[in-house]
Amino acid sequence: MSAGIVGTAGVVVLCTAEGMVQEVLHDSIGLAPQVGRPFTQIAEPESLAKLEAFQQALVEQGAVLGWEINVAIDGVTVCLGLNGAVTSTGILLMGSAVPLGLYDEVTRLNNMLANLQRKMAKQNVAMDRLNALKDQFVGMAAHALQTPNGAISVLAEALLEELDPTLSEVHREYLETIRSSAEYVRVLAGIYLDAAAIGAGAMRFTFAPTDLADLVSRSVKLHRTVSARLHDSAALTIEGSGPPLLLDKGKIEEALHNLLDNADKHSPAGALVEIDLAFGEESVRLRVTDHGQGMSPEERAGLFQPYQVTGASKDKTGVGLGLSIVRRIVEGHGGNVRLEETPGGGATFVVTLPLRVAPV
Repeated sequence: MSAGIVGTAGVVVLCTAEGMVQEVLHDSIGLAPQVGRPFTQIAEPESLAKLEAFQQALVEQGAVLGWEINVAIDGVTVCLGLNGAVTSTGILLMGSAVPLGLYDEVTRLNNMLANLQRKMAKQNVAMDRLNALKDQFVGMAAHALQTPNGAISVLAEALLEELDPTLSEVHREYLETIRSSAEYVRVLAGIYLDAAAIGAGAMRFTFAPTDLADLVSRSVKLHRTVSARLHDSAALTIEGSGPPLLLDKGKIEEALHNLLDNADKHSPAGALVEIDLAFGEESVRLRVTDHGQGMSPEERAGLFQPYQVTGASKDKTGVGLGLSIVRRIVEGHGGNVRLEETPGGGATFVVTLPLRVAPV
């Protein structure tokens, strides 16, 4: 079909209510619809569903204007601008050829977009499956750690109690280190179990009366034991006091571990790490401050997302789960966590929890 007939050539067909061609009134584009056959025969395969929808709309509305259908004429794809009306003698269909340049480009782009969407959907399914497998593996590994680590902890405790009178200071220190290390591994196993629970959307909390000041003190002491960096440079300050609070003790312990571990990884040797716990009238606030190199704006944007490893910690062990777990735990207690700039460099993580006093 020459470019000269585009916009002037057309076809007019009278069809039955079922869409069968009963008379070709005009055909100047060589479309050649056949009497006694469905009008849908003119459509290319990808336009067949659209032409059937056009006919359905025509039956329901009585008149339809401005639909565009791809048809093939002598092996060439032609865009047909199609209008229709229901008359007393049947369905009158009128089509005219329209320019293909812009239409073809839009069609091409739409097809490309559809292909990309299908590809992305497949990749998302594969990613969801990999994430599920990853969470399952993390949970299995954490469970596997608990049994041998529990045995180590119990045996160290038994040796400390039974051999107490005969232990030298060096041997006592060794056993204390074993016990502290086992406690540290217990907390780590809990963190990875929580990571798996977060991935499965199943993190659960068990609230009980908890002495938060004592919990923070013991967590800092534990980190001083297992971390050479924090042994002499972790400064704890507790302002005020409060009654036992309704907390999930194990989860809060994990959050504290992650914050202290994060400060440890970001602090140069000898730099002070400050832990401040303050009780207010309606809330309790915990601040953990390091004086490391700080974080870039890009790192801050994804700071509380899983598997985000930032700053100096990129050169150390870790998979970037800690801060995402902190946020979920804190929010599970009705609180919030935020990052503040530290004067002179570094970072301060501020955790605020509501002061939910445990009933007597």
